[in-house]
Amino acid sequence: MTSFQAAIGSRTGDRHKATGTPNQDHACYAFLPNDMGIVAAVSDGAGSAPLAHIGSRLAARAAATKAWEHTAAGESLKTCVQRAVKAARKRLQEEAERDDNPLDHYHATLIVAVMTKAEAAVAHVGDGASIVLKQGTHRMLTIPARGEYANETFFITMEEFREITAANAVQDPYEIILFTDGVQNELIDFRNKRPDEEALTSLKDMTPTVSIPLAATPTGTRAGPEIWENRTPRLCQWLEQAHTTHHDDATVLTLRRHGQGR
Repeated sequence: MTSFQAAIGSRTGDRHKATGTPNQDHACYAFLPNDMGIVAAVSDGAGSAPLAHIGSRLAARAAATKAWEHTAAGESLKTCVQRAVKAARKRLQEEAERDDNPLDHYHATLIVAVMTKAEAAVAHVGDGASIVLKQGTHRMLTIPARGEYANETFFITMEEFREITAANAVQDPYEIILFTDGVQNELIDFRNKRPDEEALTSLKDMTPTVSIPLAATPTGTRAGPEIWENRTPRLCQWLEQAHTTHHDDATVLTLRRHGQGR
């Protein structure tokens, strides 16, 4: 049995449901070899970008794969997630060049994380955020990046993506929560600049047992990861019920150390 668990919940926004537009969020994860840990990524395609749903999927999968490769090779976790952001950007550039499209057609934010038994690291471009639970206390690990104007954010497709990438690490995490901006007003108490404990309690109640794919152990080889994108119904249900704006897509991905105390 792996020491790590993961769960994905996602909700398509009302505007996209009404127009038949695909959900532009994407989330995925992969277990590291030999029960080393777990990697994950969440990406949110820009509503104004015509190929955003492709951009978010390619970015998330490329980031998770690169983070897996470098973590399995023994590099520092913070370096691994920073390399993952660069790999996601490169993958989108390749896609744009192959299909002769402008890169901004694939505009997407990105949050990528690596979690082991002793440490976790997250790299983040754009809005959305990440929260860590450590020794019974939630705290922000990365926060939404906001521009000069209302609702302005940043994407890995921008020229300055390196300068706007935030990266943080934390020791001895129990749980990491990554999420897109469609649910950030629910999970963050912006007035007090901290995680919203009431919302996080209700989230935990909807995920009493975080899902583990049946084929999760053993997973992958040193050559490459097995990427999982399966969704947890109760987590999707929480997003449908949560008191947050429903016009936008919303995605939550949780990573947890199995059998460890809070």
